[in-house]
Amino acid sequence: MQITDSSQQSFFFESPVGRLRIDDNGMAVTAIDFCFTATHKEPAAQPQTALQRQIALQLQEYFQQQRKVFSLPIELQVTPFQQRVLKALMNIDYAATVTYGALAHQLQSHARAIGGACRRNPIPIIIPCHRVVAASGLGGFSGAVDGPLVQSKQWLLQHEQK
Repeated sequence: MQITDSSQQSFFFESPVGRLRIDDNGMAVTAIDFCFTATHKEPAAQPQTALQRQIALQLQEYFQQQRKVFSLPIELQVTPFQQRVLKALMNIDYAATVTYGALAHQLQSHARAIGGACRRNPIPIIIPCHRVVAASGLGGFSGAVDGPLVQSKQWLLQHEQK
């Protein structure tokens, strides 16, 4: 099923961390959402465009441990602060982690502000907010402190350690 909203298009990608809804505008990835609820039961569609096929291929390579860095065009509609945080996230090496506090120190900010920017990351996995952890443990993921989203974060971190 192809979902069209003006110039926005979506397709679904079945991954080891569950179904992902990937949005693009025909030129860049604009969002990735984890689909854990019954409202996301639409049948999975094959990518329809060259960009969508490239996104699906790079995600497949990542999940098969054949890709450590994504090279996809992305478009972010975020605040300047969020943009600084998201750029910093993209510089965290594959299989590495950094604490919210350390990233806050690097960006001359506060750990809670970093957590807020990570929570609003519109393109998780490709922009690896899962690599930011709490000083005393895993921390949350996409605004959740337990449940399937945090389990996805744990899976992604373990996957990168293999």
